Amino acid sequence: MQKPILYLILCLAALVRLYNLDHGLPEIYEEATPMRQAWEIWRGADGGLDFNPHFFNYPAFYFYLQFFGQAVYFVLNLLIGRLHALEDMYQLYESDPTEIVLIARFVNISFGLGSVWATYRLGCMLHNRQVGLFASAILALAPIPVRTSRIILVDTPLLFFGTLSLIQCMQVFKENKLSDNLWAGAWIGLASACKYTGTLFIIPFLTAHILRNRSLHSLLHQKKRIAAGLLFAAFIFFSPIPISFSISAPFGQISHLSAHIWLWGILASTQIERLQPISRIYGTILVSPLYPFSYGVSSLSGNLPTLIYMKFLSLHSPPFILCSYPLGL
Repeated sequence: MQKPILYLILCLAALVRLYNLDHGLPEIYEEATPMRQAWEIWRGADGGLDFNPHFFNYPAFYFYLQFFGQAVYFVLNLLIGRLHALEDMYQLYESDPTEIVLIARFVNISFGLGSVWATYRLGCMLHNRQVGLFASAILALAPIPVRTSRIILVDTPLLFFGTLSLIQCMQVFKENKLSDNLWAGAWIGLASACKYTGTLFIIPFLTAHILRNRSLHSLLHQKKRIAAGLLFAAFIFFSPIPISFSISAPFGQISHLSAHIWLWGILASTQIERLQPISRIYGTILVSPLYPFSYGVSSLSGNLPTLIYMKFLSLHSPPFILCSYPLGL
């Protein structure tokens, strides 16, 4: 019975995200940085492809995903004879960018829908399937996640990979297999490769190990698995660099991140285990990175008492693994 309900929730999530998807077109009023940077790959100085984005405010991984979507679009149009060369796609974009923008929005929506499913899995791990269904239903229809899924932002894949990393951190807390640590590292690396703030998911990963190993001796005994997860995260994060040459990025382009974290960071948190069932549902939403922005410094003052309460009374509660993410901000 629960699978049909989950499918219904995903269908509703898709419906509200796909409705009027061509809003504003052919004008582009949103940031759309991933799409714009992906498009620049086609416009290399020598007439070929240039995988160096020359832009490092964000990591390049999501640019390449958007480029892949554009490449699929180009190949399909070549096969049906609608386009005959790259110049045809250039002219089509210059005259009306609607189709390219819609492809980019479709890619973004796919991550938004994936986040709804991931939220269900997270709720199941924290409590039960009913909580997972309610939490995913809230995310499916909540205005901010719907809005960010419908426009082209790096925050949407950050949300998806970040939620998967939290799921895997919970798995590390429960079983701590080598594969659990590697998967956690993979999701953390992919979240970081979409947006630099994804590196903060290292904090829940370390928190999971600290809560599982109550003594320093037992924690040090797990140092190889901890190192394996962290090194794999670093490997995933740095993998696009040989393509983008972003190792030479000016540090000035990423120095704004500390201010960005504080102004737009995810500072909402809650103590799930001690709340009533309906509060657990909202708690699953709040402690996950499901609102990539819109909460600023003012959220810190509102949530600080909760964070202090959890720090002293709930250190050994598994939901603290999730809440350690906003604590890192």
